[in-house]
Amino acid sequence: MNTKIQKIKDYIEGKELKKPNRAREIVYTRAIICNMLKEEGLNLTETGKMFGRKHDWAIYMRKHYNTLKKYEDFKLIENELKADLNVYTFEQQFLNCKSITDFVNLQQQFKNYN
Repeated sequence: MNTKIQKIKDYIEGKELKKPNRAREIVYTRAIICNMLKEEGLNLTETGKMFGRKHDWAIYMRKHYNTLKKYEDFKLIENELKADLNVYTFEQQFLNCKSITDFVNLQQQFKNYN
């Protein structure tokens, strides 16, 4: 299993995303993660299993993602989640810098990574 998928799996466990909860932030997070797993090449069955669900749930969440991505609060949660999981490319992180402090922090991360 690649490290990005393992990070996502650990995040699901740590945030208890398998437990029944219909809070907006939790639903958004599940939809975002399902889309991330799709981008990583996981099929619907594998995605569903990560949440303790079946493939039909993963189908629903992927469709739900496409509906939700137009909302501003959804975009904020998606950006925070991707930052938490550190799944942005260096270029994406650079473009997200809003201040010199952000850039310096990114530069330090890059130095520590190498």
